[in-house]
Amino acid sequence: VYLDQWGPMDQLKHGLIEKNNDGKSSYYNTSGINIFQNFDRVRYVKSGKFIEFYKNKKQGVADSNGNIIISPIFDSCYIYEKYNLILARLDKKYGLFDIHGSCLTSFNYDDMSIFGEYSIVIVKKDNRFGAINMQGKEIIPCEFEELKIDRDNICYGVQQDSITGKFGVFDHTHDSGPHEEGR
Repeated sequence: VYLDQWGPMDQLKHGLIEKNNDGKSSYYNTSGINIFQNFDRVRYVKSGKFIEFYKNKKQGVADSNGNIIISPIFDSCYIYEKYNLILARLDKKYGLFDIHGSCLTSFNYDDMSIFGEYSIVIVKKDNRFGAINMQGKEIIPCEFEELKIDRDNICYGVQQDSITGKFGVFDHTHDSGPHEEGR
């Protein structure tokens, strides 16, 4: 029994003890009850409410009681606990789940960037950018060369159309635009 590499007290502070046999680990709570068995490794999210776990070199997500939220079939999973979202990658494509394990998008995006403070996810598909909301609904179609979030709140999104060379600005409600030509 030993402490995990993610920090000297990371697992123990959440009441998790690891037992390793031949490269496979089982995890017990401090009462001695087996929570996870035969996993490659587990890692608690900072709050301790969720666990990213690995089994057979694939990743999944569980709650702190060991209840699996997302099965370990993904190349990677990242929990955005603050926004109740989980970003997952499978075969070089990205998709989005809510924190309860409901799939919000298909896995047809080449990249995703979550901007929770604006309630928007910038997505890339077929070398074009667009945006979805936090529920997975498309709000800006994937047809732009660039789509940016202005962190100074001057504008929330900018598009560039390579055919006309013009720029457009989307307002904070992410209405389809462009509304006006920009500089």
